Amino acid sequence: MRSFNATDRFAADMAARKLRPAYVLVGDEGFFRRRCRDAILEHLVPGSLRDFSLHEFDLAETPLQQVLDNARTPSLMAPFQVFFLRNVKALYGRGKQDDKFEALADYLKNPNPDALLVFIADHISIPADVRRMELQDRERFERLKRKRGSSVRWSVPSFTVPDREPIVLHAIEGEHFGEFDANMQRVFFDTVWRVTPDSNRMGYRLAGPPLTRSKADEILSGPTALGSVQVPANGVPIALMADHQTTGGYPRIAEIASADVPRLAQIAPGGTLHFARTTLDMAAELRKDARTRMETILRGIAWEYGK
Repeated sequence: MRSFNATDRFAADMAARKLRPAYVLVGDEGFFRRRCRDAILEHLVPGSLRDFSLHEFDLAETPLQQVLDNARTPSLMAPFQVFFLRNVKALYGRGKQDDKFEALADYLKNPNPDALLVFIADHISIPADVRRMELQDRERFERLKRKRGSSVRWSVPSFTVPDREPIVLHAIEGEHFGEFDANMQRVFFDTVWRVTPDSNRMGYRLAGPPLTRSKADEILSGPTALGSVQVPANGVPIALMADHQTTGGYPRIAEIASADVPRLAQIAPGGTLHFARTTLDMAAELRKDARTRMETILRGIAWEYGK
């Protein structure tokens, strides 16, 4: 899971109880995994029965066959059971694992209709275009084979360097958003904007339909931030970047979520982007998830190369 569309479809299926016996949540985006988990808990696991209907297992500690036996066994205390299975990579450890997959295949042929298995494959990072995964893996292998002995392992995830355009940037309504009429607000969020050649480290100018305010009066200068989207008199929005000024007198129509600004910084002139309306709470969740990813990366570096 790495998009709002996918998680929204998943949540809709949970709400309508259009259930499959098992799901695999693939990807390292913790924010979207939490959205899927919340949908499962909201629609399938009543709070009063959570102690009896919600089960968490680590496949590195509990054999898969034991989990499947539990799933087959009806609960006397809860009408429906959900099993979250972490450490899926343990199924691909050393030695033959055929018996585990055979046991899973047998269960799926005749599953318990009152149980749901959810495998958390958070060790897999997937590109935005899943069809390119196999090609990218093959190209990566060939490059490593040619450079064997002279390189270290590294990768750049797609949420840092975009692998397709237009990129999606989550944006909160700015201080002066209400000074633009409904049509201009809709244009801002519906347009695919293009970064112009005269963009720089102070700000990215965005080519598209000009944005006009309903009010013609001047506004007081106010503080700006990294990711503020200003609209000068010519109607061409400017997304403020690393060397932005500290104050500005242009209306601020939006504020880009801080977790998405690094992705915007990787877009070259001519690149395209699209704004998705979000809330302050959701922007905070995105920032928290980005911080967690960074801490995980730093721990991995310290483990691999630290003294």
